[in-house]
Amino acid sequence: MAGVLAEIGALMRSAPRPSAPAGDVAAWYERKAELLEHVAADLLDRGPVMGDAGSDAARFVLEAGRARRRASALSGKAAA
Repeated sequence: MAGVLAEIGALMRSAPRPSAPAGDVAAWYERKAELLEHVAADLLDRGPVMGDAGSDAARFVLEAGRARRRASALSGKAAA
């Protein structure tokens, strides 16, 4: 769990500024998606501790998909 917390902290500290190029923002969203998928997998590996690990993991996977779509949209802008 400490590793995941460190990953979250690193992601938050690396958040791009509003003036960052679209490609940099897209890369950040891609890293966010990877982290969310990691958290989902970690939840499923640990099983239920509090609540339903499966539904919690599903929410993280859903958010990862949103982050990937955002990254994809920004990548399209970066290439334009």
